[in-house]
Amino acid sequence: MTVDQPKQEKSAYAVFAERIDILYALGRHYLSLPFAVLCVPATLFAGNSPGVLPLMPLLLQIVVVIAAEQLTTAYKNRPPGSDPQFWARRYTFVSAISGATWGVASLFWFVWGSFPAQAYLCMAFLGMAATEFIARSAHRPAYVAHTVFALGPLLGLLLWQGGLYATMAAVLIVLFAAVLTSYCHGMARLLDESVHLRNENDMLIVRLKARRSRPSRRATARKPAPWPSLPSSPTSPMNFARR
Repeated sequence: MTVDQPKQEKSAYAVFAERIDILYALGRHYLSLPFAVLCVPATLFAGNSPGVLPLMPLLLQIVVVIAAEQLTTAYKNRPPGSDPQFWARRYTFVSAISGATWGVASLFWFVWGSFPAQAYLCMAFLGMAATEFIARSAHRPAYVAHTVFALGPLLGLLLWQGGLYATMAAVLIVLFAAVLTSYCHGMARLLDESVHLRNENDMLIVRLKARRSRPSRRATARKPAPWPSLPSSPTSPMNFARR
């Protein structure tokens, strides 16, 4: 039991490192920007915040996307053998900052007293949350941090607005976020199983190649030596037969 435990820990460490690698590979931080772009004209048409104020959250989100891409580049250029926990924490931190920019944006894009504008904003934020699920579902802390900071302020604004429809919209946001968060564990488990199976297949291929090379060496080692040719003498039976 004690002998197998270090092997299991090493295998779990390797699987987690591969999952973090998938997390950075799936990261497309710019995919949520179209939802932010659609929120700007809706706020301007509603007449809530004229001028350049609705554009400020969009510019802030672009800056965060550039910073996230820099983090991805740093991960690709990381030294070999680096700790995957360190990179997972950094990704979670950047996810929290990205979600906070959406939370701040809801303060600029929320139109008081207009439920159609509020419903449109809720749809844009839910679409953003679904898009971010694709990129961050491999590591649940990253998705939870992003979702809480992104949807929390909008949820508070809807509850502060009050009324039946605003309250039901807030409940819808909570249920949507809870369902996606619950799927993160299943996605991580599927990724871990696929990575574990791939590692086992690689080990089996190495073992099969090693076993195929061993019989050839034994065959060459056990190959019988050729019979030595006997010199013919005048008194040999073959000479008598020829005579």
